[in-house]
Amino acid sequence: MVLGVEGDSLVEEKIGQDSKDRVKAARVSLVASFFIMCCKFAAFIVSDSQAIFSDAAESTVNVVAALLALIIITMAMKPADDRHPYGHGKMEFFSAAFEGGLITFAALAILVKAVNALFYGQEIKELGYGLLLIGFAGLLNLFLGLYLKRAGKASRSKALLASSAHVLSDLWTSVGVIAGLLLYLLTGWAWVDPAIAIVVALFLTYTGFSIVRDSFSDLLDTRDEELISHLAELVKRDRFPGIVQVHHARILRSGAFHHIDAHLVVPEYWDISEVHIQSEIFTKRLMADYDYRGEICFHLDPCRRAYCVSCDYLDCIIRKGDYQCCNVLLLDEFLSPEEPGNVME
Repeated sequence: MVLGVEGDSLVEEKIGQDSKDRVKAARVSLVASFFIMCCKFAAFIVSDSQAIFSDAAESTVNVVAALLALIIITMAMKPADDRHPYGHGKMEFFSAAFEGGLITFAALAILVKAVNALFYGQEIKELGYGLLLIGFAGLLNLFLGLYLKRAGKASRSKALLASSAHVLSDLWTSVGVIAGLLLYLLTGWAWVDPAIAIVVALFLTYTGFSIVRDSFSDLLDTRDEELISHLAELVKRDRFPGIVQVHHARILRSGAFHHIDAHLVVPEYWDISEVHIQSEIFTKRLMADYDYRGEICFHLDPCRRAYCVSCDYLDCIIRKGDYQCCNVLLLDEFLSPEEPGNVME
């Protein structure tokens, strides 16, 4: 079935450009994350602050995750082959899941060290330079996170979007650390420093768990309600006389490429050539405005007599009832493996 309105060659060209953009973004992320990590560890060395250490330790996860994302994105670019007929796009979901696991592991390490400092105490040294370095690293995180978010949306990359969420959460971690340490400077309360680190650890645990949860949903092809609703709206808008009904729609997500299958009800007297022509026209219309690159595979069903009252194909040669109004496609019917009960014979 046709991939989109531009034709196969142009679609392949766009896929290639998107893949190059993902790799470029992943490389930028790796270099920037390493530099940010160095800034934060320099801040910890000069200050010996547990809160700054929690921020610096989490930044090591950024570097490992950025390296993994680069490797995974490069591997996910490989085209479909005999052993992987749906391509390698799901590898991006593994990257996001692993990144979430790394965040959670780092959070637990930070929590253990912070609790120890809270009970046994630890002297904080020079905070001024430490705060300046953390502030500078935070600004770099802001620019990097926004860049990855834009690149991830443009190329439909789950790995880059997960990295963006991670980097931006790291920014808020830095903001919290700076605010807390300024409070320490104003009050002199020694417990503020490890307490901030504990809060940071809990926040990172939540972030890591959320990324892992979302990645497993993608790996298991959990239905995306927003995506399926968007597809249903396109079907309602783009259907034309002869496209009697669409149901049992499913979407298999392989990274940024989607494989859609559905049952398509067409006039029973159409020959295979006519069905092929009309279904290709319908496919082109749908994929022209679908949010992702992909393909559609239709299972063809012949129409039933009960459809006559809602079928607007007025040139039908076997019509058994007068046309009254076009059938409104309901979301439940769109997803159901069975045709609507009112047309079942």
